[in-house]
Amino acid sequence: MKIDSVMNHASSNETHWDDRHTRRRERTRAALLDAARQEFARVGFTATGVADITRAADVGVGTFYLHFRDKDEILSALLAEGLARLKDHVATAIAPLPCHRSLPAAVRAICQASFAGRDLFRIAYTASTSIAIIMHAQELLATYLTEAIQEAQRLGEVGDDIDPPLAARLITGMISQGTLWWTQHVEPSPDVMADQILRLLREGLPAALFVESDP
Repeated sequence: MKIDSVMNHASSNETHWDDRHTRRRERTRAALLDAARQEFARVGFTATGVADITRAADVGVGTFYLHFRDKDEILSALLAEGLARLKDHVATAIAPLPCHRSLPAAVRAICQASFAGRDLFRIAYTASTSIAIIMHAQELLATYLTEAIQEAQRLGEVGDDIDPPLAARLITGMISQGTLWWTQHVEPSPDVMADQILRLLREGLPAALFVESDP
């Protein structure tokens, strides 16, 4: 019994040490990600070195390489986590709504999350290595919009003359340009941006702007 007690105690200590080690490793990784976000936003991806990141995180350069292979990998991790937060924010906003009624809520949620994370979008749009993440985010949005339009067509609320995948990508382009705008500006607010996008989607621009001249 005594031997079993000693072994159980040793096992408990080992588990406790493993937990502390895991938490410490997670804290260090989070500090590196925060530092990378600050430095990339401050001076740009190209001008930032690994030493700049570790200095901001107050860890050694060797510690960086225990978590990330290089600067490109920490950028990918940073953008992937940002994309995951945006997806969660949008999913929470549209969860109570039927698919064909969720577009306005989705647009507002995307605008809110994009404005809050505009430094990440600035980094993403200026770092050539992040193009895959940007395209993935746009594809996710286009897929959701396609499903929403198709459901509205099934219910007879949208005509069959609308091509869902094409329309979804045109809308995605509009929303993407809105997020790109915030990489250089702090106005308008997310609510005003969402109002502008939704107004254009609902009403379009005045027809007089698109009258074609006679040949």
